[in-house]
Amino acid sequence: SGTYNGLNRSLNFGESWEMWDNGIPDEQWVFSIDFDPLNPDIMYACSKNGENEGTGRKGFRGTVLKSTNGGESWFEIVNGLDIDQEFYKIIVDKFDNKKIYLASQNDGMFISKDAGATWVAWNEGLTNKTPGTNGNNVTKMLTLSADKSILYFGSAGRGVYRRMISPTLPVNNLGANLENGAVVLKWEFDDINSNFGGYNVYRSKTPFTNPEGLSPLSSINSAAVKTFTDNNIESGVQYYYAVTTKDNQGFENMHVFVLGPVVNAGVSITTAQLPSGRIGEKYYYKLEGSGGVAPYKWDLSDGVLPLGIDLYKPTGEIKGVPEAVGEFNITIKVEDLQSSPYHASKQFLLKIDSPTYIVESNGLPTEYKLFQNYPNPFNPATTIVYELPEHSNVVLKIFDVLGNEIEKLVDEHKPAGRHSVNYDAGNLASGVYYYQLITDKKVITNKFVLIK
Repeated sequence: SGTYNGLNRSLNFGESWEMWDNGIPDEQWVFSIDFDPLNPDIMYACSKNGENEGTGRKGFRGTVLKSTNGGESWFEIVNGLDIDQEFYKIIVDKFDNKKIYLASQNDGMFISKDAGATWVAWNEGLTNKTPGTNGNNVTKMLTLSADKSILYFGSAGRGVYRRMISPTLPVNNLGANLENGAVVLKWEFDDINSNFGGYNVYRSKTPFTNPEGLSPLSSINSAAVKTFTDNNIESGVQYYYAVTTKDNQGFENMHVFVLGPVVNAGVSITTAQLPSGRIGEKYYYKLEGSGGVAPYKWDLSDGVLPLGIDLYKPTGEIKGVPEAVGEFNITIKVEDLQSSPYHASKQFLLKIDSPTYIVESNGLPTEYKLFQNYPNPFNPATTIVYELPEHSNVVLKIFDVLGNEIEKLVDEHKPAGRHSVNYDAGNLASGVYYYQLITDKKVITNKFVLIK
């Protein structure tokens, strides 16, 4: 953690901190810290003068720092920099760990291509070199895109600039499923300007970090095709995969995410489909698998289960009381518990329907009951249904999570039967709330979720 008087570290998830600034000049407000993606012991930091609790002084200086031993000691790396200014943000390239990007107060952007040994100005296309700040809030004026291929620079008064730092974009969300004895790869890629000609798929039986030196398993000559099926695999053998992009000039981006190990060891999910459930009613189903070496471990690899439902990983049981209505597309993964686990995945649709209402043959409910509201989560309106087996005084209230009463929806005598109340929460903030039914003989409380 950077402060206006150096650097601190915590070894217990932030419960306590200690100074960790050996070699850092006095009175430095450390604004930014980043790590070498291939070696976490190599760290970089940048700062301004933090004298007078960060207000600085006339003639103050900032600095740029490096540590090669996990922060135990630091040394300055300022060759090529004018240090009579503030340095706001430092970022290590996630594809090339020798490249470091630095945002300064007066001179715009700098780049180092030798791990900080030397710096050169890097302002091509940057018509406003002054970074946008809000006092000492400077952490978001330089950032990487989610796929780490584009650098964004927020200027003072001239908007946001961007610069591509990977010449060809990599694919996103590369994943694999085992289907009918084959490995099916899928990925995401947006060819916004139709600049890309396709992909190369690489495979190896040993781990690798870069496909250089490997021959493509397959070349795909269309950027619109985002899947590949590998039918030529051996049972029990581990495989590692990577997918590269190729632009229309033939340049191939070798900066990749390597997926693996992927293994076909006969492990499969034998459950054909999941049964439907109803909101507010108990749901239970146990997944089944075969092959491999039991016991299995189950997990949710994609999608989201309905609110109130959980997957119990050691047993494969899906259970709980659903609090949301809808259709939920999920992918279940199973693996055995060997030291090198074998695994398989399968997609399912879990459907949660609206509630049912049980009444006697004479048309009256059999018990006091407060149903789960529908829909839930909701924005901003929902319906609350309750049942009375006999006439009763009824109060229906809304509370926040602290127990404060928000609103009273019903306060009157009601006959036996089923009743519903439409509730508009347009004046409430997003969050979890509780609704409570108070009758002459029973008090029932449920919760709902408002999402705006």
